[in-house]
Amino acid sequence: NYTNVCNAKCTFCAFRRDGHEHDAYTLDPEAIHAKIAALVEIGGTQVLMQGGMNPALPLKWYTDLLRGIKDRFPRVHIHAFSPPEFIEFVHFFNPPGETLGDKIRWVMVRLRDAGLDSLPGGGGEIFAPAVRRKIGLGKCDAEAWLTCMSVAHELGMFTSATMMFGHIEGAADRIDHMLRVRAWQD
Repeated sequence: NYTNVCNAKCTFCAFRRDGHEHDAYTLDPEAIHAKIAALVEIGGTQVLMQGGMNPALPLKWYTDLLRGIKDRFPRVHIHAFSPPEFIEFVHFFNPPGETLGDKIRWVMVRLRDAGLDSLPGGGGEIFAPAVRRKIGLGKCDAEAWLTCMSVAHELGMFTSATMMFGHIEGAADRIDHMLRVRAWQD
């Protein structure tokens, strides 16, 4: 986790901070490199980076970070930045484009070209709107999540997907989530 500063207000998250608290942080590249060096030392080949959605970090912070990782650890696969992060990147960086997909693509291409290899499926949670509104305040909706992953696939990138269940949703909500993912895959 490169930062715990986050503008989302997910009800299940004990990780996030607004930014002014004593334990709010954003790791500098040297600290991230040290963590990756420790990973490589024990034989690791992939790093998962997800963080809070920190409005203070500019696009250049991310591209410099990715380039620095690839320069120092060229064989490490970077699996980073979930769809909610990308949706916030669109809000924070105000990229050009007429559609959400166009704007995501503009950001994603820059991150891919800087070293991003694939996207984690975090933030999927449960797609049922009534559940999502209660547990994922400030996170993108299901359609934005799916749009982000579609753009990644169009760019030839691999992704993963998660479903967080066992909180307030029922069986119908889980089925709704799986059907949306299945329809998107087709």
